[in-house]
Parts: sequence; structure tokens; C-alpha cells
Amino acid sequence: MGVVERHLDAPRDAVALVLADPRSYEALVLGSKRVRWFDARWPEDGAAFHHSIGVGPLHIRDRSTVVADELPDRLQLVVGMGPLGRAEVEFRLTPEGTGTRVAMREDPVDGPVAAVWSPPVDALMRLRNDRALRRLAGLAADVERVRHLDDPDRRGAGSDRAAGGYARRGRPRPPRSRQARTRRTGHDR
Repeated sequence: MGVVERHLDAPRDAVALVLADPRSYEALVLGSKRVRWFDARWPEDGAAFHHSIGVGPLHIRDRSTVVADELPDRLQLVVGMGPLGRAEVEFRLTPEGTGTRVAMREDPVDGPVAAVWSPPVDALMRLRNDRALRRLAGLAADVERVRHLDDPDRRGAGSDRAAGGYARRGRPRPPRSRQARTRRTGHDR
């Protein structure tokens, strides 16, 4: 039902590395509170991670299970939402220029969530999943940035260190004032 697509400025293997790490779903999924435990075999078929989802003090514990691991092309999951039911989520990754086109599909499988799924709910889920893809873009860009730091051939021009600063999401960090350095270190440099 709800399919969202987005171009990410990161190569397909960097995006696949994020999806292959169950710990990343805590930062990736809107409404995810934390990943409590994960199977070391993730993302093999049948592997799962246990998570908490919710808003504010309300939370539900359940798990997400891999249905099909075909990374770096595709990853299909069944995501549990406790008493609300389950949904099937699929990520499709396609190279596009120097980046990746990611399509994310989410369909209800069973439970009350399947009974109330309607065009307005579908529209809300597409908004939520578009936000997840924006977060995925940031995580994949971070993976690629670290990769550049680790590769001595790519460390030169264009890297954040070569530019004389630490960059996060493409924005240089402002230099610390002398007063801030003094407070932090306890002495003047």
C-alpha cells in the first residue's frame, strides 16, 4: 500500500550497511524507543531484533523479523507492534548515479492495524516513512564519511579533516572561542 521513494546521496553499499545493522533502527524508525536485543545472525532470513516502540511514557515491546535478506538490493521484514498487529516492511535499493534510490513499502499484515488501515492512515504512514528515509540518508552519509576517513587514498582533498574541521551533515562546526577552550581545558592555550 504505502510506498515512499527517495534519492539518497550515498552509495548502495553504505545504505545496505545501515539496514544490515539492527542497532540503526533505533535512530531510523520514527516512534522507536530502543532496540533491546538482536540476533547475531541479523540480517539472515529468520533473524530478529526485539524493540520498544511508542510515544512518551507509553511503549510496546515486540520484535522485527527478517523475511527476505537480499541486500544490497532488498530487505523484507515483518515488524511487530504488540497488540496492534504486524506490518510487512520492504526496502528496495537501486543505484542511481553516485547515490541510491530507496523505495520503502509498508503494508499491514494482521491485527487491529490491518482493520483500521485506510487512505488517511496510509497517508500518515507515508509521511512517517519519508521521515525514516531522510534519517536513513543521514546515517548512510555518516557511514560513507567514516569510510573516507579510513581510506588513505580518499583522505586528501574533499574530506572533512582536509577542510580543517569537523563536518556533520555537510555543515562545518564553528570554531570554539578562546573563552570556551579555557573553560573546557582549565588553561589558556
